[in-house]
Amino acid sequence: MIGTILKKHRSGKALMVMGLSCLLALALGVLVLAPQPAQAAEKELRIGLLTSFKMECGQASINAANMAAKELNAQGGVLGRKVKIFVADSESNPEKGITALKRLVEKDKVHILAGGAMSGVVLAAMDYLKRYNIIFMSTGVSSPMIGGKVAKDYNKYKYQFRTTINALNLANAIIKDELALMVKHGYTKFAVLAEDAAWNRGLVGFLQKNIPSVGGQVVATEKFDPATADFAPIFSKIAASGAQVAVPLLAHTDAVSFFKQYNAMKAPFRLAGFNNPGLHAEFWEKTGGAAVGEVNVAWGALIRSKITDKTVPFFDQYRKQFKGAPHGCASTTYDGVMVLADAAKRAKGFKTDALVVALEGTDYIGTAGRVVFDKKTHDAKYSPDFIPFLITQWQAGGKWAILVPARFATSQFQNPPWLKK
Repeated sequence: MIGTILKKHRSGKALMVMGLSCLLALALGVLVLAPQPAQAAEKELRIGLLTSFKMECGQASINAANMAAKELNAQGGVLGRKVKIFVADSESNPEKGITALKRLVEKDKVHILAGGAMSGVVLAAMDYLKRYNIIFMSTGVSSPMIGGKVAKDYNKYKYQFRTTINALNLANAIIKDELALMVKHGYTKFAVLAEDAAWNRGLVGFLQKNIPSVGGQVVATEKFDPATADFAPIFSKIAASGAQVAVPLLAHTDAVSFFKQYNAMKAPFRLAGFNNPGLHAEFWEKTGGAAVGEVNVAWGALIRSKITDKTVPFFDQYRKQFKGAPHGCASTTYDGVMVLADAAKRAKGFKTDALVVALEGTDYIGTAGRVVFDKKTHDAKYSPDFIPFLITQWQAGGKWAILVPARFATSQFQNPPWLKK
């Protein structure tokens, strides 16, 4: 009897073990059959967009990257792979930006990086590109140090490319196109008004040195914290200097408050410089018309004007899709994704070294102009023959006019309504 019971016990235990083994095998089978992240990544072109969610440039970049991906996927993807955008917030902080970059590469398994809304974040990120063997297409940062690092140590930093401006190119456009225009109209005394940030640290000295080359004189230089809320004391100092034109350099400043205070004071000088937050067609409404008279340097498809055959269609589609006009970072990000796709097709694959070579050979007509990268810096070339700078002005009634180059001009310079020549 006891022997029979033991036999039955052993038999039941064997059945239980058998049952558990079957369940384990089934579970393992499910795990094997389920697509793993690495496997899924091989069927997609994964682009990691590292940007700052709190900046207008960041949201514009996200919109434009997804817009480009949608269009590429409608055409069958890139070499049969569906394009998928993964976004990560740098929080406008280099340390947090690196954490976000690592998450994109290590967790999301992205093949390429793009974006960047703060130069300090991209400069920090560049030291990780060789380690991860990954390309970064910067579409929203302008520090000269970015291209400078590529030129100085190509083997380490060759993975970095940029579709947006190098601030030194911007500086040349400010002087040779924008401020030369002001001198032409009789205004020769300038005050440089710069937020204290990484992107423009070389730009201030460049302006001070080169404004005289177009017949101007620098009578004052004022630097301020980008968190400044009260600009009245700064405007008063500029007025006291006798400057006829202030040259604002704004990227992280509350530009709406800046212009509202300028307009409310009826400051006795004109504004002609670079206002990154103002690089979109809704800036007039945001300031309640206080931007009237502002002269700015722009580029790309942020104004509904034909630069290439792709400019106006992009502008209209962006506005339709996102219920607002594109910021400057939208055009450079859209073109950046399209350039990456074009390079992958020419490289016939996605290997990083082959992509670097293909990108160096880029000659692509985008929404902003003709994209060709400088071989030493990997910066897109900005000139009338490549991507043109546009000197713009907000004029009475909310007209965003192009003043220079002449072939794109829609109006001539006008003083703010409270100033006479």
